[in-house]
Amino acid sequence: PTHVVTRVVVVVVDDAHSRVQRSTTTTTTVEDEDWRASVRGARDDASTSSTTSSSAIWAWTGARDGGIIRWRLGDALVSQARDSSFMATLGAVNYCAAHESEIIALVSKGALVVSVDSSSVMCAWEHSIGYCLHMRKIPRNITTVEIVEMNEELVIALGARASGPHACSQVHVCDPLSERVLVLDAPREFSDISKIKFEKNGDICAFDVRGNAYTWTDIGALAAGYGADVTTPEPDAFDLTGWSNIAKPIIQSDKDIDSLDSFECTIDSEMGCVDVRGDEANCTVTFKGVTYSLSDRWDAEPNVAVTSCVLAKGGQYAPELSLFGYSNGTIKSKPLSGSDGQIVKFCGHQGAVLSILDWVSDKGQNFLISGGKDGTVRAWDYKTAANVAILRHHQGPVRLILPAPTSGARNGNWNDIFITIGDDGVLGLVSANTWVVNFIMPGNGLSVKEIVWNAPRGVLAVLSKDNSLHVWDILTGALERHLTGAAAAAMNNYLREGSFYTTLHDSAGLVQRTWQSARKRLRPIAWRCMQPSILAVTANVRALLEPTESGLPSHGVKRRGANMSSIRAENLPISGFFNDEEERALHFVLGMIYPSSELDDSIFCKILPRKSLIAKITAIGARGSVTFDLPGVNSALATLTTRELRLIIMSMIVRIVQVCEGLNLAPYSALAAHIKSVGDDADLAFYAQHRMDSVECVREASKQLLRKSLEHALPKAFHFPVPHNLLSSEYFKTLDRVVSNHTNHNSSTGLLGLIIASTACVIPDSTMDPSWNAEIPRILLDCLQSSDKNIVFTSASLLTEGMHAMNWWRYLPDPNKALEDVFKLSSTTAEKSMNPTESMIYREALSDLLSAFAKASPPYFFTHMNSRLRTLNPEHPAHMLAFMALIRVAQTDVAILQLHAAFLMETVTLALNPANASLRKCCLQGAYALLTELGKSSSMAFHRETQRFAAAMHGAVKGGTLMVIYDLQTATKWRTLEDRHNDSMDKSVDENASDWSNPLSYIVSPEKSVKHSPNVLVDKVKHVSIGSSDSVTDAGELSVKAVSFDADGNQIAAYLDKLSFVYVWDLTTSWRHTFTRGALSLGTSHYMPCVPSEAPLHSHEFGKDSTVAIKCSLTFVKSRQLRLVHGEVDMVFSFVC
Repeated sequence: PTHVVTRVVVVVVDDAHSRVQRSTTTTTTVEDEDWRASVRGARDDASTSSTTSSSAIWAWTGARDGGIIRWRLGDALVSQARDSSFMATLGAVNYCAAHESEIIALVSKGALVVSVDSSSVMCAWEHSIGYCLHMRKIPRNITTVEIVEMNEELVIALGARASGPHACSQVHVCDPLSERVLVLDAPREFSDISKIKFEKNGDICAFDVRGNAYTWTDIGALAAGYGADVTTPEPDAFDLTGWSNIAKPIIQSDKDIDSLDSFECTIDSEMGCVDVRGDEANCTVTFKGVTYSLSDRWDAEPNVAVTSCVLAKGGQYAPELSLFGYSNGTIKSKPLSGSDGQIVKFCGHQGAVLSILDWVSDKGQNFLISGGKDGTVRAWDYKTAANVAILRHHQGPVRLILPAPTSGARNGNWNDIFITIGDDGVLGLVSANTWVVNFIMPGNGLSVKEIVWNAPRGVLAVLSKDNSLHVWDILTGALERHLTGAAAAAMNNYLREGSFYTTLHDSAGLVQRTWQSARKRLRPIAWRCMQPSILAVTANVRALLEPTESGLPSHGVKRRGANMSSIRAENLPISGFFNDEEERALHFVLGMIYPSSELDDSIFCKILPRKSLIAKITAIGARGSVTFDLPGVNSALATLTTRELRLIIMSMIVRIVQVCEGLNLAPYSALAAHIKSVGDDADLAFYAQHRMDSVECVREASKQLLRKSLEHALPKAFHFPVPHNLLSSEYFKTLDRVVSNHTNHNSSTGLLGLIIASTACVIPDSTMDPSWNAEIPRILLDCLQSSDKNIVFTSASLLTEGMHAMNWWRYLPDPNKALEDVFKLSSTTAEKSMNPTESMIYREALSDLLSAFAKASPPYFFTHMNSRLRTLNPEHPAHMLAFMALIRVAQTDVAILQLHAAFLMETVTLALNPANASLRKCCLQGAYALLTELGKSSSMAFHRETQRFAAAMHGAVKGGTLMVIYDLQTATKWRTLEDRHNDSMDKSVDENASDWSNPLSYIVSPEKSVKHSPNVLVDKVKHVSIGSSDSVTDAGELSVKAVSFDADGNQIAAYLDKLSFVYVWDLTTSWRHTFTRGALSLGTSHYMPCVPSEAPLHSHEFGKDSTVAIKCSLTFVKSRQLRLVHGEVDMVFSFVC
């Protein structure tokens, strides 16, 4: 891979001092004062000590595209014999990603390396590991950059050119680790500043290019404002600007280097001469006779270089293939991580392959189109690798192939058109349907610098390297105008507005090989060709975590509230292939950003089999800047994982668990368990802040990381009793200050501390003082009355968690009133106007809280819900919110609703009462969703076609009612199914009653009548108090283990597990039913004994550690045939009328 180098600087590093720096970076933030001490100490060391045996020499090369490469060139003992492992650590080691445009300055002093790009962005780097300490904007038109000392601190002095006819040149003195700046105006007659010098007496002297000098004296007074630090907000934790997940190596120099494709620079250092050279094929750095090549980091064939590359196929989420063109005329297709496919080779070009395009036709056909140094354009079939078309309309190398943009006023005309661009200055518009060149647009023989596609105006503008502009009519192929000089620049800028454009050659700025536009379509994973052999892949993590907000298709959340700590962790390999592209994209990005480790290698070995060719993140710096180990480099540095990266990784894991069905969760649990947390106040405040994020998996990840931090080190404040006025306590104020110091977000007073305290309360076996558990629920209830939506949402979520984990119901002063207040809150909140995201978050938070109350006290809940159904507006959205809460309970703890089926159905029939049509219409969808969910349970069944719902009665007794069937069309109790049998001629009931204890006796002795035996269904059930934690015990286990309707809803069967019998009731309406009012009682029409199962009667009997539920199902195979499966028992019954 090649890098067009523009700046080079050589740095001598004391390895012993570097190790100190490394240990510091793992615990400090970029704004920490410890960094200033480190920088100052390194400066002093450099000025007082000479080169030692532990000194190492590094070269930093800055590139035209903004990339920076760190080269390790050796140490003081490089002349002595060293082993092969040491020599393997030399050469290109790291890539530093922070800038997006050309590096125009690269300087070093002490522990600092400072880089400045042409877009006026300055970065300060720690020299030992390449960690970005700070990133800031600086003035435009910089003419010189120097690192100098002022008041015993290292500062950056910038010379800025005058920006207007009445402006003057300036000197900007900047703090490299903050936003502080001191601006000094030079005289108007001063020209561009070429040098800045700080005198020992404190004066600052500047020199212009004509040799004039000007001195500023009494700097102490001028610098009074320098101490005022201007606070700038840190970016969103999910801002991945500058993150390139596949290696993006580039190179550039301390001396001015031409913008040509070849470059050469020589720098003398105290340890020897460093020579940097490069051309279109490669970049090399030579030190003491040893040459290091950037291509050493890639497994290229001898004398064969990669000359082009693209990512191909895939849908809206992620590409599937990487395509590489080589200097010998071949193209290779390789599947990306998580994709299924084979390596395919395309042969035909008589020279280097310079451009590749992945083409999808209107008919869905997929082609590979390539352009070569031989001047031909070729089309290939992906499956067979056959050459399907050859075009020869260029007289020189074909540098770029682009699809015509399909967005614009005339997009329908260009769906089948692609554009070829050659070094001869010719553009060709080619039809991919006919493989015919529609138009040839010749230039002036010079290479194309930039093209602009303006479909609304119907023109294609071509800017050549001599800055002349040709404007072509894309409908006729006619030349409209040819402009030069200022007119060409003005017209090009005018046509750019709202159009698609791409840059091919430019001395400053990122070289783009894809269309750019202000109308960008968000993609979770995007790529761009930085250089002919270099792909940069960037991930929009927020789009991956919440695709619907970005307009992307998604399968939705299949698992809510995934708790990784409850899943057994194993270092098992993750599957190497994913059919779903959302799953593939999530795994692809997770594999790229997860820190390097032995665990990483074992788990990702299948989805990243060629990870040795992929750069790995070494450190995350300021504002999304990243430092990578280049492919093949196993850095001895410990991976620096920031809290932002930990949150991103955990959010990705949670999202994968949420959306991916059928996966073994053990390796993902291992990944989550491997994420370490420091547990300081900054970490706690950061995770607490993101517990209020709008994305669900981010909130869940923040909760889990916050728990990890608290388990690692519980703050001392929680070991003491709750202070008076908790929200305004000193510790809570400290947490608020931590956040406000790094962002412009002013958190509500005490809210972050309340989040942290609530999370600490629910940690099992915590050493927290018991008084916190009693006080926190009360405060959270009070916070529900706040006017701040954020506080209400967060308090509801925390209260829900505490009620589930620590039974906070018992700490509430008046639980009944608390439930009433929550219902009132849901009623008032549902009426407020909010954006869709806020509305969704509020609905989820309040429905979760209502579900927690429903679990704690079902009778109270149904009483209040019935009251709301009777008093509120029939179309009030709060009704659906209450049904959502019941659906949550049905999904997580259906036994609660089975115990209180009578209360439940009273509420459902009230909501679906046909006499109140508006209320029925409002609640119908929610009620049916609830009943459908309940129908999946063992003791309930829902027949949607007939709108009948069957619920087993808890605590049924001998000869009593076993089940009740409700007719939802009339919202009434329709049938009661009893334990009696329709044939009354049998008089042997009492005689045979004792034989029911051994149902097998009836199978062994069929002469014994079983049809008319009474039901000795259940023993006396013990009374369980409402709200007790033991509410689901033996008393809660229903006698009816499985229920099923037949296809027509005219029969219903029930399996009684304690008796090992199956009962069948005939629901067909007869003539006598017409004259019956109310619920009609029915006896069984058939009853059949079955083989007893060895499976325990109660789910809690087979152990809490069991991960496999015992299967029990009863289904109608045919109208007169049933199948029962219970544990090892699998039986089919046939019966007749």
